[in-house]
Formats: sequence, structure tokens, C-alpha cells
Amino acid sequence: MPNELSLSETRSTLRESIGLEPFTFLFLDPDVLDTWFSSSLLPMSSLGWPKTRTDDFGRYFPTTLLETGVDILFFWVARMAMLSLQLTGQLPFREVLLHGILCDAHGRKMSKSLGNVIDPVHVVQGVSLQSLQSQLDASNLSQEEIEKAKEGMKKDFPNGIPQIGSDALRFALCFHDFKELRVNVDVNTMIRMKHFCNKIWQAFRFCANLLPDDFKPVGDLAQLSDSLTPIDAWFIGRLNATIVDCNKHFENYDLHLCSRVVHDFFYHDFCDVYLECCKPRLRQQGQTQASADVVLHILHVTMDTSLRLLHPFMPSLTEELYQRLPACGEDSILKAAFPKKTFSLKGSVPVADVDEGVRLVKEIARKILHLKHEYNLKNDVQAVVACSSEQMLGDLALFHKELEHLSKAKQLRIVSKAALSDDDRRSSLLAVVSSDCEVYVPVQGVLDVKAEMARMDKKMAKLEANREKAISKTRIPEYETKTPEHVRAGHRAKIAEVEFEMRRLKEQMVTLTRLE
Repeated sequence: MPNELSLSETRSTLRESIGLEPFTFLFLDPDVLDTWFSSSLLPMSSLGWPKTRTDDFGRYFPTTLLETGVDILFFWVARMAMLSLQLTGQLPFREVLLHGILCDAHGRKMSKSLGNVIDPVHVVQGVSLQSLQSQLDASNLSQEEIEKAKEGMKKDFPNGIPQIGSDALRFALCFHDFKELRVNVDVNTMIRMKHFCNKIWQAFRFCANLLPDDFKPVGDLAQLSDSLTPIDAWFIGRLNATIVDCNKHFENYDLHLCSRVVHDFFYHDFCDVYLECCKPRLRQQGQTQASADVVLHILHVTMDTSLRLLHPFMPSLTEELYQRLPACGEDSILKAAFPKKTFSLKGSVPVADVDEGVRLVKEIARKILHLKHEYNLKNDVQAVVACSSEQMLGDLALFHKELEHLSKAKQLRIVSKAALSDDDRRSSLLAVVSSDCEVYVPVQGVLDVKAEMARMDKKMAKLEANREKAISKTRIPEYETKTPEHVRAGHRAKIAEVEFEMRRLKEQMVTLTRLE
């Protein structure tokens, strides 16, 4: 019960401040919950306080880390610290990790009246637009606010919210830089992370189907050092860098950086490059079986390590896959240690700058694929890579087969610029990689230049019509004064996009004119 003296002082102060008569009776309501006061006791009351000699209190108090929103730093965090110091003589936690205010994709603070609040349950299970809007009818908003919110929902979620799942939601939230003052949460990012989860599942299935039932992984990848190819050495180096970066970012509570590092490694380094480059080696038999065995060991190590790196973000998916991984070491990923140790390589590991070599290979492959896409070329095209740097020629020689496979070229030659023939120059599409490197794709007998020019003429006419249509919207009377800024910005963006496409198409037509 409150101290009687404090109640008397409070009554006296209240009468004087608002001018009550002395005989007015004031009483304390027995059913009042002071939210901030009770919640400020949480670090202690949850562990048995005021009893401080319990096992839980002695073991867990003070706690280590508090994670909360920056907007309640004073309302909650400061109160917890003050009460804990007053009642126990200790701070309730050693560190405080603050996240920013969650906003929608447009940077607006989430509000029921705007209809932009994202319910995690809707993201996990999925919900239709009709269901989203029907919930507003049961709210305490005014009819005007309900209509406004429905319009906002229709604009942001025209098809509702698809079923995304808890792991994709968690990974998407961590993917945002939550240390920023305002965090713009976008459902499209969550959908991308759902696709990433599917990518993990498909990559795991591919790798697991290759491993025999009696597969026994090597204890240390250093045992394979003498059998590694340059692409193997590069990939193990990327795996090591990912392990180091993830641990560093976790220690600094940079969850957004950690999630991005493991995402980029798995998606780009593993799936896009290494897994693709390994497929020809896995198809070969006989005397190259030893090379395939090396790949299997690396794939097993990669899946095991990647699942453990991803587990803090995707507990459900990683647990499911880990228990299906042959020779995983534990019956649950919860018992497996988080990767900290990198893989050492000894022996005849290539001394060339494999990182720079693979970076160059990826850029050249991207250029060739872009040319094939722009000019509707088939996969069986040939390509010539011309370099003026001896170092570059040496780097590319290490990854000749990988470059040929990634670029989907039927045949690929790597030559010095001085050795490039005039026929190659005249009859080829050109893509510049750098001042020291160019890519030529011969199209004589492969590309019907006249038909391609006709197709591009039609496309140019369509772009010009779209540009004129977009510009006509800016010619209405009093456009600058009566049209909202965000609408005008959309018109400017559309015009710029069309004009960029027109410039790009003109460059392609100039190239084709040279080949006629």
C-alpha cells in the first residue's frame, strides 16, 4: 500500500493546484496500471524480484543486451536503468541496441488511418486485399479514415500480400539497415527473400542428390590442397572471407551487413559461379573422377557451413535441410557450432591473383550474355576476348573453361589485342570491358542484320510513341501549379526511362549498320 504521508501530501497539493474545497474527498483508484512504471521493473520482476536470492536472479541479472526502438529510449530504457540502480544498485543490462522507427516503403510512419500497417501474421500466412480492407470496417476509425486507408491498401497491396513465411520475413527485416533512424519496410524485399529461401532449397537438393549415402567428408580441406583447381581455391577463399565477415558483423551487431554478406556469398559466389562451373566436372567420369570427388567435398563443406551461417536468420529452413545433409555431425543444427574457423589451404595452391581473375571472368561473361540478349543470338555463338595486358591474359588463362561455360559460348578464344585479326573486328559485335580488355562476338552467318534492323525500327517507333504520350501529359494547362509534385516526378522518371531506352537502341542500330 502507498505511504499514508505521501497520500496526504498528494491530496493537499492537488487541492491547491486546481482549487478544490477542503472537504472534497479524494481517493486512490486501486485498479490503475502505470505502463512505463511496471515495464521498467521488467529486467528484475521477470527474474523473481523482490526476491533476489533465487537461482534465476543470481544467474541472469544483470542481463547483457537490450534491443528496443530508439523512440522509447527515455520512456522505457532510462526508467529501467534508474529503477534498477535504485532497487538493486546495478544497471539492468550492459549494452543497448536501438532500431529505427519502422516505416512503409514510401518512408511514411505506419498508421492505421493510412492503411500502411504491415501485420507480420499477414506476411507469414498471406492475405488478400479484400481481407485487409474488411478488417478496417471493424476498427474504430471514422468512415473518412477507413476510405482513405482502403485506398492506401489498394495502392500498396493491389493483389494482397502473398504467403512469404517466417524465415523470409525475419531475413528481410534483418536485411534492412535497422540502425537508421527510419527503416522503410518493403513487402517486395520480403518477396525477394522468399525467392532466396527457394534458391537455398534448390541448391541443397542439387548438392544432396550428388552425395552418396556412404559419403564421408574430409576432416580438413587442407587434405585436398594438391588437387584444387584455381576456381576451387578462389571459392574456398570466398567462403573463408564470408566466415570472417559474418563473425565481425555479429560482434558489432550489424545484422544487416551480416545477412547481406551471407546472401551475396550463397547467391552469387556459390550458385551463380562455383556451382555452375562445377557442373562439367561432375558430369565427367573415368580419370577425372578425382576432380569430381574434390567438388563433392567442397559442396558438402559449403552447404554445412552456409546452413550454420544462415541459422540465426532462418531457423526453420536451416533445421529442415541440416537434418537431411549426409554426415552433418549433429542430429540438430541447434547443437552445431556457429562457423568461426576458416579453412586453411596448403601445398600447390595457385599463386596467381585468383580473385582478380574471377572478377574479370564474371564481367566478361556478363558482357557476352548481354550481347546475346540484346541481339537475340543463340547459345552456340563464338566469342573472342582480346587483352593488351599480359597479366590479364595470364589470369584469364587460368579460368578459360569456366569463362566459356559461364558465358554459354560454343567456343571462346583469348588473344592479345595485337593478334586480333581485321576480320574479327569487322564482322563482330563489340563490348568494352575495360581499357585493356574487349569482347568480340562474330555474327557473320549467325545474325540476320536486315531482319534485326527491321525489328529495331519497330521498337524505336513504339518508344517514340511512348515518349510523346508521356510528354503530352506535361503540356496540360497550369501543369506546374496544379499537378502534385510526386505526379510530376513520376512523369519525369517515365520520360527519362524511355529516352534512355531510345539512346541504347540507337547505339545498337549504329553497331548493326557497321556490320551491313
